[in-house]
Amino acid sequence: MKYWFKRKDYGWGWKPATWQGKLMIGLWVIGMYYSYALANRFSYSISDTLYTVLHPWTLYTFIIWLICWCTGDRPRWQWKKKK
Repeated sequence: MKYWFKRKDYGWGWKPATWQGKLMIGLWVIGMYYSYALANRFSYSISDTLYTVLHPWTLYTFIIWLICWCTGDRPRWQWKKKK
């Protein structure tokens, strides 16, 4: 199986390694943008906007994290050596 996400060279986390990984990141960004746009259009106060935005953002971030975990290298702290 080819990993969609590979471990970052510096720090902890992932970066997309295949077109499927890039597609998932793109869908995540689009979902974040549209959830904010919808919340901004239909909310009347700052607390409405925060409440309406934070729930989908938390859900989308958890989903992309889960996809990265299932389809990528296991993350760990690392620092690439200089050549």
